[in-house]
Amino acid sequence: MYSLPRWPSTSRISGSIRSRAAQGVALLLLLTSCTLPGNAAPVVKIGLIAPFEGSGRSLGYAVLPVVKAAVAEANARGELGPYRIALVAFNDNLDARTAGEQAQALAVDGDVLAVIGPFTTETAVAAAAVLEPAGIPLLPVTSAGPGVEGHAAEIAGAKAAAGALLTLGGLIGGGAALAGGAGGPAGATPAGPPPYMAESLPVVQDRLRKNPAEAHWWNWLVVRRDNSEAVGSVAFGGVPDTAGAVLIGYAMYPAREGSGYATEAVRAMVDWAFAQPGVRIVRALAPVWNTPAVHVAEKVGMRPVGSYEDDEVGEVLIYETVRA
Repeated sequence: MYSLPRWPSTSRISGSIRSRAAQGVALLLLLTSCTLPGNAAPVVKIGLIAPFEGSGRSLGYAVLPVVKAAVAEANARGELGPYRIALVAFNDNLDARTAGEQAQALAVDGDVLAVIGPFTTETAVAAAAVLEPAGIPLLPVTSAGPGVEGHAAEIAGAKAAAGALLTLGGLIGGGAALAGGAGGPAGATPAGPPPYMAESLPVVQDRLRKNPAEAHWWNWLVVRRDNSEAVGSVAFGGVPDTAGAVLIGYAMYPAREGSGYATEAVRAMVDWAFAQPGVRIVRALAPVWNTPAVHVAEKVGMRPVGSYEDDEVGEVLIYETVRA
C-alpha cells in the first residue's frame, strides 16, 4: 500500500508527533539546529535519560559510553553535514517523578531531536507524558533490572536506538531505521527504506543538508512506541505552496500493512500540518486501483477532488482535506 508523495510532472508540489490512536506510533524527523557560543558549527542534541546514581548507577554508566560513541562516530563521518550532534545526559535514579522532571528539562530545549531511555516502564511512562505533548520522540529501552550484571540487553538496546537516530537516513525514513521484533530495541536490526521511498530519499537528504529547516516538510519515520519498530514512512512533498497546500504520501513495510499504522500516522500528520501557520489544504495522491491507499485517505477525512493520468501507474486520484 502506498500513496504517491509527488505531483504529476506538469506540477510542482522533523519535533515529532505522537498520535492518540490505539496502535501507538510515533514519527521521527530531523529538526533544525542552534549554534553554541564560541562554536561555528550549528548543533542538534540527543537526550539520554538513565540512572547515574543509586541502585541503577551501573546501568547508566554501562549505556552512556555506547551512546557517546555513536554520537562521536556520527559526527566523525559528517552524517548531518555541517551540523554537529551533542549528547545531553540526565540522571533519573530509576525514579518516575525524577524521570518526568528530567524530561521536562529536555522538552524546553528546542534543539533536542529525540531522547533515548528511560530504562523502566514506570520511568518511561513518566517521561513520555512530558515529551509526547512537546513533540519529542522517546525511544525507551527495556531494562532487565539494576541488579543484572553486565546489562548486555540494555547496552544493545541503547546502541540500536542511537544507531537509528544518529543517521540522516534513519531520521527521514531510511538507512538505519529500527525494525526490531517483540524484543524491542535490544533485538532491532537495520531496515531499508519503505516501498516507493528509496528513490526519493537521496534527493531529500541532499536538500536537507542544504536546508535543514525544511525537515518537517519531508520524510517522517513511523515507529511503534511500544518497541521502537519502524513500520513505514509518511512524507510531505515539500514546504506549503503559495495557496497554503501541502502534499502527503505514505508507505508501510509489507509485513505491517493492514494494521492501521498508515491511517494513524497520516491522521496525526494532517493534524500537525493544519496547526502550522498558513496551511489550508492537505492533499494525497492514490492510484485508482490502490484500494488500501484510497481507504487511508478517506479514513482521515479526505475527499476526491480530481484525477490525472500517470505514465507509470495509470489514473491517479487527487484527495484533499481543508482546514476547518
